[in-house]
Amino acid sequence: MSERKSIVVSTEDINSYGTWVRTDGIDLSNFRKNPVMLYNHERYATDGYRLPYGRWENLRVEDNKLLADPIFDEKDPFAVQMKTKFHEGILNAASVGIRVIEWSDEDSLIKKGQSNMTVKACQLIEISLVDIPSNPNAIALYEDGNDTLLLGGDLAKSETSAIVPKINKKNIPVMFNKEVLLSLGLPPDATQQQVESAIQLNVANSRRKPIGWRSWSNSKSKIRRSD
Repeated sequence: MSERKSIVVSTEDINSYGTWVRTDGIDLSNFRKNPVMLYNHERYATDGYRLPYGRWENLRVEDNKLLADPIFDEKDPFAVQMKTKFHEGILNAASVGIRVIEWSDEDSLIKKGQSNMTVKACQLIEISLVDIPSNPNAIALYEDGNDTLLLGGDLAKSETSAIVPKINKKNIPVMFNKEVLLSLGLPPDATQQQVESAIQLNVANSRRKPIGWRSWSNSKSKIRRSD
């Protein structure tokens, strides 16, 4: 078996925060200057400051996923334990720590099942190895990239925002029954806005009452008003 070198640290899947991160929107420039490796995003603890346990190399994007190679500090006892567990497949999940630059609920950036705004742009601060990830769809890889191991990887909370903004309800994708869409005169791929507009139009039309009707008899006209 080839020694595992790379791990997926971020994907574009919806995570436990109800949001997802655009891989193309991650700014890697500052992180490349200081590619620290933490454990579970811990920098401080009750017993003092947590130093990095290593660094990340070969940071790259493949198929809209962010990958990197962990390099462990061989002089740090805990880092050596991390390395051992990583290569034995016990610890094989990674997580990005980001600073959010821009949130968005644009229609094109909202996925089915998403509850919070999309991270359209962010700055990568650190990458951690984690025991329990938030995004279950990032995967650790073998060196040759052919064999996948346990699932892992997630989106960490932004350092500058403790609250992930909710999506404007009008922008949340909704699945409509085809018969309903047909009755409204809409195509199968109609948007929620189109459905709402069609419903409002139907309601408005149903409230309209005829002004009246006119009948003619013996050359004499009578106007009757209907209730």
